[in-house]
Amino acid sequence: MLTNRQLFKRAFQKPQDLKAAQNSSFFRAFLYVIFLSLILSLPLAKSVFQELNEFQQENQKIAAEIPAFHLENNQIVLEEDAEGFIYQTDWLNFTFDPEGKRKKQDVINDFSNNLFSIGILQDQLVFSADIGEEYLAILGTNTIELPYSDSYFQNFDSQHLKATLSQGLSWQFYLLFFAIVLYQAFWQLIWALLLAAVGGKIYTALRRTPLKFSKIFKTVIYTATLPVLVAAVILLLPINLDISIFITLVSMFIFMQVIKPAPPEDLPS
Repeated sequence: MLTNRQLFKRAFQKPQDLKAAQNSSFFRAFLYVIFLSLILSLPLAKSVFQELNEFQQENQKIAAEIPAFHLENNQIVLEEDAEGFIYQTDWLNFTFDPEGKRKKQDVINDFSNNLFSIGILQDQLVFSADIGEEYLAILGTNTIELPYSDSYFQNFDSQHLKATLSQGLSWQFYLLFFAIVLYQAFWQLIWALLLAAVGGKIYTALRRTPLKFSKIFKTVIYTATLPVLVAAVILLLPINLDISIFITLVSMFIFMQVIKPAPPEDLPS
């Protein structure tokens, strides 16, 4: 029985040997799916980390615009001659309004064109996010209101806000996002492999070469090696391509070549 390492090499050197993958245990096949998911998640994580770095840079720009203030009677009081401002990016709408010109509903309406909307208003902090209709139906709201009378804001002032915005993201934060990306890549790959296995089952039925679905699925997992690596490279390029469909079709094509019986050798004359 070939090991996962050997099957990985055979996927490039001698794909016909991947037929042996049907005898692999489900545990080994599962570990290989995790391995392929890790490869697929790397370019996705790279993109997410770039966005997180941009997020941190935007926060630092916002922090530089915050004027000196403190809380008095649960309301923002400016310590210098300054005005409120609105800072907009592709994903964020940030409002600083110590004068009470904007209301909660204004902040909520802002997020219609952005992923997030944050309002540091005169007497409360308002956070609104585009969480999707499914989560909205479960949670009942997409907005959080935190009045400054809350004990959390006991020491809230401009220095506290600037320090929070300027604070760098910890490695635990990056690790959490990588885990989320890996989880998404895993299920994206699983669905692609299942579709390829269904296609393989139909193919074997038409060829009248009966093969259990479990064996087809395990074989497809290993035939996806090359498509996953190519897909990972494509994700690094400015190419608009449905990765799931690509992995499904190419994995199924390789599977068909793997189970195709070898042509008979010519007998020596």
